[in-house]
Amino acid sequence: MNLKLILASLLFAITFNLNAQSDKLVGKWKYKDVHEKEKIDAQGLQMLEMFFGEMTLYFDSKGNHKVFMMGKIEEGKYNLSDDGKTIQLLSNKGAGEEIELVEISDKELIIKMGSGDGAMILERVAVEEADKQVETPKKIQKQTATKQQIAGKWLLDAKKTAEKLTSTQREMFGELMDGSYFEFCENGKYKANILGAKAKGKWELGADNSTVIVHVDNSTKVWSILNVDDDNLGLLQGDAGKKYYFTR
Repeated sequence: MNLKLILASLLFAITFNLNAQSDKLVGKWKYKDVHEKEKIDAQGLQMLEMFFGEMTLYFDSKGNHKVFMMGKIEEGKYNLSDDGKTIQLLSNKGAGEEIELVEISDKELIIKMGSGDGAMILERVAVEEADKQVETPKKIQKQTATKQQIAGKWLLDAKKTAEKLTSTQREMFGELMDGSYFEFCENGKYKANILGAKAKGKWELGADNSTVIVHVDNSTKVWSILNVDDDNLGLLQGDAGKKYYFTR
């Protein structure tokens, strides 16, 4: 058989399988049980039940998702990785999460969240009308930027960031956030000090150069660029989060 034909056939097969897996994911899934629970001690099982016992995940065919967990709903976009092994979630507030897809069938979904050993079994349940009502964030005016414009150490401008709070809240905010900063190194490394807690990771510009994507440990945050010049930087967490302002 012609080599080009073989490669084309393999590519078609891979694409077909990924599309089928993506189609299977669409729908609503509810926590059912812990996968391979014999590997987890009693305390660990109790913790998993407490955190995830009422959890549901909803994925639609347009790339939107909803997560209900511990009484709260998070909405945003999702994407299935090229190898079909990871579900990438990005909330409207800019928080990112990667879920390992262990196994999927028409009736059950097995996933692993975070770096722990526990995986969860979810069962497919009926989709309700409320699930289909996806929140659409208001469009914001973003500014594109180069890596050189973003690179550097930025000190949080607590006064401007808290300008819509009351005077008492502004004072408290200023004391709490004193000394907080983001540092975007030219080599792609990221450092931060927020509320005295230090963090290290990596950063990059988004595909359209209007977002800054920060990776720390297993978490990802996306910041929309509101404004940037030689001395000032304005960031919005996601498309519906809080605005933060910085100075050099």
